[in-house]
Amino acid sequence: MIRIRWFDPEPDNPPAAGWWATSLVIATLFLNFPFWYEHGFDLPLVWTLPVYALIAGASALVFTAAFFLGPAMAAGRAGRPLTGVITDSLGLIPAYGIHICCATFLMIWMAELVAMPSRWMLPFIERDPFKTVPLRETNTIAACILAFLFFTGLQSLRMQARLALFTNRLAVAILIAALIRVREAWPRVPRGFGFNPEYPFWFSIWICLSHLAYYVAPVAFLASILGRRNQGPRDVRKTALFGVAVPMFAAVVVVAIICLGDMYTFRRPSVPPNIAGALWGGASARTVAWRLLVVSLTIFGPVRFGAKALTEFVPMRSLGSRWRLVVVACLIGGIVAISARLVAGIDPLVFEMSARVLVAAAAVVTADSVAARWRVVSARRVDLTGVVAVTAALLTPWLMPYRMADFGADQWWHPWILPSYGIGFVTCLLGRAIERTRRSAIRLLSAER
Repeated sequence: MIRIRWFDPEPDNPPAAGWWATSLVIATLFLNFPFWYEHGFDLPLVWTLPVYALIAGASALVFTAAFFLGPAMAAGRAGRPLTGVITDSLGLIPAYGIHICCATFLMIWMAELVAMPSRWMLPFIERDPFKTVPLRETNTIAACILAFLFFTGLQSLRMQARLALFTNRLAVAILIAALIRVREAWPRVPRGFGFNPEYPFWFSIWICLSHLAYYVAPVAFLASILGRRNQGPRDVRKTALFGVAVPMFAAVVVVAIICLGDMYTFRRPSVPPNIAGALWGGASARTVAWRLLVVSLTIFGPVRFGAKALTEFVPMRSLGSRWRLVVVACLIGGIVAISARLVAGIDPLVFEMSARVLVAAAAVVTADSVAARWRVVSARRVDLTGVVAVTAALLTPWLMPYRMADFGADQWWHPWILPSYGIGFVTCLLGRAIERTRRSAIRLLSAER
């Protein structure tokens, strides 16, 4: 008999799980409808299909190595949670700030996911797509969904993997159904849209990859929490491949094909092509409501992951069961409040600043993993090299030609994300090399004396 409880506690050093379990859980971050709708067409099919597949595959591998593999390898080899690895790289005091940013990002991200059913589905259920749903109804739905997903998400990794298997299968079935609906446009797929991009090739690639990385970078970094649950570096690499790279590549390529098919099948000149039009284009309001209900189930996987990840950054292990319920209730209430503000419109500045901090932290942790610094457990309050690297990464947007302080229409593609990561990574590597040289020089001087 399978027992599901509010809290399925795991020891501080949980047993290693198979790479398939971590891969199934992480794959839900890319096999869900909000990702397809917002970022599935970030790499438009303006080139031929082979060129497009090459670009998508290369970007998936690079993003996986940069934002997931490095932190996951560091956590796995050190045998410590991601929070401990962050503390080793930055020191105790800066790590608290990173933990707060991680929790803030997760709560806003989960609020955006949970807001989808109430914002999209309720108006169609009431047969009035243009009706504004009262916040009381949306808050009630969001609270019920979150309570259920926290209840099923705070379980052991094997239980999470079983639940994720269902949502992944459902997501694959939805993609297949969308492909079938646009089958008339299949002959056009190999040659793409058939027109040249507006910008030069390299600039178009930068725009597309920056917007895609805005989602992938912080989410993949948080997914590296599961790195220590693998049995060794080989399993970590398998998780990176089958949990991040392959689902990301498959989702981006398939959704791009679906969007191209939506453009040529339903022919709506005033509406940009998207997977929503391919799924319920030309359907009645009642039919759309049921289809929205089915695709909304794909948010269960990522929200469950977010609920479990929040327990890493919100101190709950030392609390009793009653106080844990109080903390979970507060988290649910906070996410519902954020979701309500999202319905009315929320300032994206907090979310973007949290994403910037996570990108900078990912760069530093990955650089320390490359430098094999995971072998050293630091007890410093402040690690100067790590803090300087994070600061350099955070200041990069203000040093670019397109200043992020001038937040305007030209900044929708987030041009800062890749340069910020590169600056933070290089600064941290140089700082560690200087530290090593300094220690070697001190040892030589001591030996000579």
